[in-house]
Amino acid sequence: MWLQPSKRIQWPLMAMIILFLFTTLIVFVDTDNSQTTFFAVTITTVVAINAMCGFVQGGGTGIAGSLPKKYMGYNVNGMALGGMLASVAQILSLLGNTKPENSAFFYFTTATVFLCITFVFFRLTLRS
Repeated sequence: MWLQPSKRIQWPLMAMIILFLFTTLIVFVDTDNSQTTFFAVTITTVVAINAMCGFVQGGGTGIAGSLPKKYMGYNVNGMALGGMLASVAQILSLLGNTKPENSAFFYFTTATVFLCITFVFFRLTLRS
């Protein structure tokens, strides 16, 4: 079944926002008594996030592929910028010398904010 590119990106993006919100909320949960359960939940969440990321990247690359050549370059540059943002976040975390829980909260909150911004701009792009 053919699915519109906007739907192929929109729904996985929303799922990623929900999964990252969930991950952000469980950062400070004490899991000493249920580490196996916490590990299973974490691994399941990671697999789901990566699956949704594949849909979003594939959909974005598919849309860029149907446009003039320069847009594919913009798409690849955007992915590279994402890697640079992760590196900058790690440097800031190391400079801050914070507890691992605080660093994790910072990482997941930042990712959630960027996903929300991406979702808003994607919706605005669909309207234009």
